[in-house]
Amino acid sequence: MDTNLKYLLLWLILDLMVMTMAYALNKPNLILDKKEDGSVSLFFLFINFPWLLFTWSVFALQMLISKENRVDTIKGSSIFIASRPSKSFDYTPYDVVVDLTSEFLKDKIIGVHYISYSNLDGMPLSKSYEDVSIFQNKKVLVHCANGHGRSALFVARVLVDLELVVTFEEGLALIQKSRPLAIPNGGQLKHGRRMHGNA
Repeated sequence: MDTNLKYLLLWLILDLMVMTMAYALNKPNLILDKKEDGSVSLFFLFINFPWLLFTWSVFALQMLISKENRVDTIKGSSIFIASRPSKSFDYTPYDVVVDLTSEFLKDKIIGVHYISYSNLDGMPLSKSYEDVSIFQNKKVLVHCANGHGRSALFVARVLVDLELVVTFEEGLALIQKSRPLAIPNGGQLKHGRRMHGNA
């Protein structure tokens, strides 16, 4: 076997092993080790680059063909739920940007408070806020990749904690009035209900 091909196969196998471990243990830090300020580990970026490149390519194609709004306002609130913003996106109308992705690098965001809570796509939230007051009386943009599962779980919790709704289910219903495809999967729903005492 050609030496270069051998190294490529070893790289792909290592990437697959790390990804399997990340999802088996729900450990988003194994993807890019993304911090709250959006900084990432170059080590994990290199190790997982084959999977990341595939993920970024699929996302770009999704955004190209999607007819869904990139941003939707949650009625009766100053919270906005979105897919991952494009490079040309204007962040200036917002006070806080919450990035829930573990698989994307931080874009250049100037003049807006940025927070990364790195979470795996399709998995229950493993990272979130400790004090909801950081969102009070603020225009808050929350996004994951597509603005569906992770974002819906997070925003539903914010709506409950800000007392804009009473229950987690009410929060989800309000979100889906504005963004109908923002539907967490079964595992995410079970986690959300358990966190809010609705299991």
